[in-house]
Amino acid sequence: MRKANLLTIVFSLILIVPLFSGTKIVSVNPIGLIFGDLNVGVEYLRPSCLNPVIGGDLYIYSSGGWSTFGFGLRGGIRKYLQRTSGEGLYLGGYAETGFLSAKYLSSSTNSFLFGISGGPGYQAIFNNKYIVGLEGGISFWASSGISVGIGGETYNLGHYSGVKPYGAIYLGIKI
Repeated sequence: MRKANLLTIVFSLILIVPLFSGTKIVSVNPIGLIFGDLNVGVEYLRPSCLNPVIGGDLYIYSSGGWSTFGFGLRGGIRKYLQRTSGEGLYLGGYAETGFLSAKYLSSSTNSFLFGISGGPGYQAIFNNKYIVGLEGGISFWASSGISVGIGGETYNLGHYSGVKPYGAIYLGIKI
């Protein structure tokens, strides 16, 4: 069942992506890489300065007896306040869904996540090719919760739910 859902998502993206042909910005969040989160995004530049954004996350982290694995997909819109699409100050809004699996020694659990977020950002383009961006705002997350059973006891690791601030620094290239 999970493989069928994943294949549906992949084929849907393959069908949708050609609709967004033209100039794109591909970016990665280097700070996320430090914490085991590969965060990649693609922004499709439009003359209207109202740009669709799609992206994904891959979470891989382990420490001591803990290991986590997860992935997420997101989509959103950025509205630039200047007349140059892809450059300058913008307001962004996004929706994201994901899956997270956590394991401690021999116990494991899974959680599904859904979030919405929004806030301002600034993106600079150098030599009409290289991108540096900064974004921050507020996000709201809901999850099915994470708990593991160890030695007959259940430990609740909490819910990744509620209102939280977010921020990102990203580097990219215009193609």
